[in-house]
Amino acid sequence: MKNIGSGKVIASGPDDQVFVNFVDHGATGILAFPRGQLTKKQLNDALQKMHDENRYNQLVLYIEACESGSMFNNVLPNDINIFATTAANPHESSYACYYDRSRRTYLGDVYSVNWMEDSDKEDIETETLDAQYQIVKQITTTSHVMEYGDLTIATADVVGQFQGPDEPSLKTSVPAVSTKDGVPSLDVPLDILYRRLADAEAPQERRRLQAEIDGMIEKRAHLDTVVSKLVSRVASSYEQEQRLVAAKPEAVTQLDCHHTLVTAFSRHCFDFGEHPYALKHAYILANMCENGINANDAVQAMQQVCKRARNSRTIE
Repeated sequence: MKNIGSGKVIASGPDDQVFVNFVDHGATGILAFPRGQLTKKQLNDALQKMHDENRYNQLVLYIEACESGSMFNNVLPNDINIFATTAANPHESSYACYYDRSRRTYLGDVYSVNWMEDSDKEDIETETLDAQYQIVKQITTTSHVMEYGDLTIATADVVGQFQGPDEPSLKTSVPAVSTKDGVPSLDVPLDILYRRLADAEAPQERRRLQAEIDGMIEKRAHLDTVVSKLVSRVASSYEQEQRLVAAKPEAVTQLDCHHTLVTAFSRHCFDFGEHPYALKHAYILANMCENGINANDAVQAMQQVCKRARNSRTIE
């Protein structure tokens, strides 16, 4: 993204095997960064541009994010030498795992831990991408692992071509991931506070943590209210309002409209990187486009509804 981040880019060429592993928050047609986001349109435009400019021989993406399948379904071609696998289908959360009480955080995500542990114990010089995908799909029970793009890459090429040469001396025997502590990614901040409250013994510490929990719940309710007001302002009828919030779309097809609304919401209402809880409602922006809402009208409504809410609270 121009003028955002470190400025580093993949200086790849037509003979390179490119491997991209993304881990962060996501939502319908969105991948979120600590600041800012990448829309479905931006990602797929960038991939097509890389193909047109011969920036790779083959490109493989592993995406760990909620609703990550929505970034590729119905749009990623199967003839530009790209294979993508995602932690979740277009409609569901990905899950954090391995809670560490001493560090007071989750150390991994189920999908990512599964493929990394598979790479650690298998011979990735002979294991195909498809073989790894099938294993990870089977043992990831918290969400539906998906694949997109050129599936012949997965069946023909081995993991080591993209993740690096195998290191037999580093091989370990690892157990399957326990999903007993699996938590939907957007619930992690609140879940950690509840765990810390359960572990706390000092009354003062318990009161402080409970106040922090109450504050987070209040801020989330505030964001819910803002989005509800926005939907009411945009919808032309009660029936349309219900359609906008009822269910997530099967696919984001109006890419230009969706990119416009995501960018405007992040600018005028809540930045998805700074306020990841807002991603809970991101599907509504896609629904606005899929239901024929004029993008300019929706942006104007955001400017009006979110004017005072923009920087009034921090939503975790």
